[in-house]
Amino acid sequence: MNIEGLLLELLRIPSPMGEENEKIAFLENYLSDYSPEIEKVSDSTANIWCRSEGKGPHIVFCAHMDTVPPAPGWNNPHSPLLDGDNIIALGSADMQAGLALSIELFKHYSDLGANLTLLLTCDEEGWCRGINHALNRIEGDLCFIPEPSSEAPVLKAPGRSLYEVTITARGGHATEPGTSALVEASNLILNLEKLEVDGSLAILSLHSDSLGLTHPQEAKLILDRHHYNESDNIKETLLSLSDSISITDYERPTPSPKPYSTPETDLVKKFLSYCTKEQETTTSVGDFNFVATKMPTVILGPEGGNWHAPGEWVSRSSIECVSQIYVDFMNEIYSVRF
Repeated sequence: MNIEGLLLELLRIPSPMGEENEKIAFLENYLSDYSPEIEKVSDSTANIWCRSEGKGPHIVFCAHMDTVPPAPGWNNPHSPLLDGDNIIALGSADMQAGLALSIELFKHYSDLGANLTLLLTCDEEGWCRGINHALNRIEGDLCFIPEPSSEAPVLKAPGRSLYEVTITARGGHATEPGTSALVEASNLILNLEKLEVDGSLAILSLHSDSLGLTHPQEAKLILDRHHYNESDNIKETLLSLSDSISITDYERPTPSPKPYSTPETDLVKKFLSYCTKEQETTTSVGDFNFVATKMPTVILGPEGGNWHAPGEWVSRSSIECVSQIYVDFMNEIYSVRF
């Protein structure tokens, strides 16, 4: 399997969320021997499906093709740099390494006659439009998603909610005593930072404006909430912090991902027996939240760092370690049936 060679090629192709067409064209050609199906998601992007109708349990490999756009501070984000054991490039850990791993495992075991599906999705880093478009047809006994997990299997993930918080104030001439919505929003932010919550609460944006020399009468915050409880009561908590705010759900093009915990089926238990580290819980959301509504879903990927930031890296030796775990598992579940 040519995992590192494919990874280096993938890293050279820009594919910010929703703009994956160049990478899609490359992978359509790379997978040409496996009858790739291009599933259009929008005018600008698509998913790729490959199917091997072989014997044994139906295993699905799912990986997203997109990355975030380069953050300020990147120098040549699409020129992979080998630094000792690390490969440094935009998306190296999240999740081009997992993408290369999924493709090479699919090719290898398809050639051996295994029962496999490969689903490569778009827009995971945006709104997970790709997986939501594919959700009505995805099926299998177990799905693997090789997102970076530092070689630890992940069977549980939080959900995500987005809120728009509007802060209103009396306003008035800016040189006279008055109430500023921007100041009120700043005070609210300081109080939010002090909150102790299960999961996370992050401020993604703050916007306020004034009509000339006037105290702003309105400010808006976008809050990101990752939580492990479907009946999350963060709205009530936020409303208790100020009498001058209102909260609405942020409008999004796909459903909010829900928290989940994958059942430990016999296949899952068998896979866990090959893992070298204890289970962990991821702190974020992704395609896995949606796939987990259809079948048992396990995340296992290599070690990496600086996700979504300049200097993102993935460990070459960790890629090999994770690859070996998948190979050992796949050899067992399929070898007795061929």
